[in-house]
Order: sequence, then structure tokens, then C-alpha cells
Amino acid sequence: MTPDTKRAAVERLAKEVMGWRYDDRGGLHPWRAGEADAPAATKFWDPFSNLSDAFMVAEKIGYLSLQHGKPENYWYANFNGTEFCNLTRNAKTAAEAISNAALAWLDARRKEGE
Repeated sequence: MTPDTKRAAVERLAKEVMGWRYDDRGGLHPWRAGEADAPAATKFWDPFSNLSDAFMVAEKIGYLSLQHGKPENYWYANFNGTEFCNLTRNAKTAAEAISNAALAWLDARRKEGE
């Protein structure tokens, strides 16, 4: 994933899953939430690289199934129990697998709405 593609994916998860908006006047905390314009996350928020950030996304969607597979040493993530439960994605890290599954979930929701 190129840096620009990753940045776009991070922004998509922040906006479409977390419900945040970006305010570049926010300094260290540009991601904002709610009507009170409360700081939601720092400019370093990255669910593809940070497992804590990825779990924020997973908690928002719900029903995460996360498994570590051997021998290929990959993580598999799926949002079971949602209306789009056959969207397993894998990656070398748990954070990336969760984020990729969340993007697939968003794509399926968008497709369903068309």
C-alpha cells in the first residue's frame, strides 16, 4: 500500500466507521467527534499500524473474529455477526487484517446501498 493510498484508507475508516471529521486547525488532535467538537484522536491515529487504533475500529463495527494462522503466520479478521460476515481479510499483522476487513465491510455496505 502506498503512503497516499494508506492515508486515504485511514481517513475513510476515521470518517465512515468512527464518524469523525478532520479539522487541520486541531494541531495534535485534528480528528474531531460529535457536536461538541471534542478531540477524538491524534494526527498519528493509524489503525493499519497500531493495534489499539484498529481495535477502536473493530469495537465500532462489532463482532470481530480474529485468528492467527500457521504455518503462513498471517492474521485473519472477519466481522462475524454483521450483515456482511463473509469478508475475511488477512495480513501480516493483526492491525492490518482488522483494518482491511473494515474496509471490505464498508465496501459491502456501500454496494448493498446502491
